[in-house]
Amino acid sequence: SGDILLQSLANGSITTNANIVSGSGNISLTAPGAIQANASIQTSNPGTIFLNAGSDVSIQSITNSSNVAIQSGRDVILGSINAGTASVTIDANRDIKDNDSASNSTNISANAVAMKAGGKIGDRDLNAPADTNRNAIGTRVNTLAAQSATGIYVQESDGVTIDSVSVATKQVNFNSSTSNQSQSLEDLTTTNNGPIKLQSLSGDIVVNPGTAGTDGINANGSGDILLQSLANGSITANANIVSGSGNITLTAPGSIQSNASIQTSNPGTIFLNAGSDVSIQSITNSSKDRKSTRLNSSHQIISYAVFCLKKK
Repeated sequence: SGDILLQSLANGSITTNANIVSGSGNISLTAPGAIQANASIQTSNPGTIFLNAGSDVSIQSITNSSNVAIQSGRDVILGSINAGTASVTIDANRDIKDNDSASNSTNISANAVAMKAGGKIGDRDLNAPADTNRNAIGTRVNTLAAQSATGIYVQESDGVTIDSVSVATKQVNFNSSTSNQSQSLEDLTTTNNGPIKLQSLSGDIVVNPGTAGTDGINANGSGDILLQSLANGSITANANIVSGSGNITLTAPGSIQSNASIQTSNPGTIFLNAGSDVSIQSITNSSKDRKSTRLNSSHQIISYAVFCLKKK
């Protein structure tokens, strides 16, 4: 149960070229400079892992059966984090990046993950086919929350629910005490015209409001929204999906059930394409184009209210 602390107090960075391991103690690495972990950082429940850097954090491998927290003054560059049934939180002042741009790797395996970035979470990949994005952050999680300024790109392995995520970790202090660290986040949100792209390779996508009555997905300004299931999945939205003026697309081989509002405005369009039923509570779009909202279903379309407010 021994804790581990590596700490630089002034002008220092931390580079690890060998594994850092505790049986079940807490592990903390803190530095005003960068943290570059070129080997594994590993502990087990009830031990937590806490990394805090004033500059970049680069991770090769983290293995833990309890919670993981990463805070960075610049970028977080992800290899592999496996937290088992625990949760992960990542907070970057700039971007959260995948360190492998050559394949669709899984960066985070956990029960839940919360990611917050001052820039982007993942990135687009225009050199690959439309349904392939090697620069997205790969996840295998049950619950996801994310916030960024200019874009969210997440590729989920087997289905995910958008909801609130809270993660508690412990920071190890030099005097052998520990300090509680807690981070909470909800929904998928961008704040500076950023797109929100969430793809499930196999499994359902469910959108819940983190707080009752709030939007589950909100892309600021001209940010586009894509929810896409590629195999055996359906999409259920129990909270609003909103863009200021971006395009909104929901596609699934199963059903699409929207129990809340889907909303954008000119010049944004709305496109829903399902292999099974499409059930719509409310769609609102102020685009000038009469064809700005399109619903495709191989079974039936159940529509409660679709508002296309045509401007003069």
